[in-house]
Amino acid sequence: MNTPQELADLGAGPHSATSVVINDGSTSPDLLSSSQNGPFVYVEGESTTPEAASAVVKKAQDKLREELVARQKALNAPPITYLSMVDVISPTAPVTKMTVKLQLTGVALLLVLLLGLGGAYAVTGCANPASCAPPTPWPSSPALPVSSTHRPCGSPGPRTRRS
Repeated sequence: MNTPQELADLGAGPHSATSVVINDGSTSPDLLSSSQNGPFVYVEGESTTPEAASAVVKKAQDKLREELVARQKALNAPPITYLSMVDVISPTAPVTKMTVKLQLTGVALLLVLLLGLGGAYAVTGCANPASCAPPTPWPSSPALPVSSTHRPCGSPGPRTRRS
């Protein structure tokens, strides 16, 4: 069922946007955790639209059922002993996988935001050539005049002599 010709018959060839995976269910944690045993056939479809993914899974299930019956007829098995396919895990609703697209969109948005802010800062910060010059140091303040009556806090007052 995984030959290129049969995949192309399902509409999931190598040059198609639709793909289908048919295996024994070892990739499905739901199937591995079930208490049932037996041979399993697990069908998983991926496509650009949910409808196409569902359609390719339905086609694959129908093809598998036809092939199972054809092989049992080729063995001349009595019809009462035929094996049949039963859905152990009910088909799930198709889910759109947008994680890679969302991640790339987020990175692009962040990059545009940073470049925009950097460009705006460069334009507004250097619009006036004087504002791009290095800052001038503060002018040094002259020393405050000290009066003769100035004394530090807590020091005794002026001494006077009495005669």
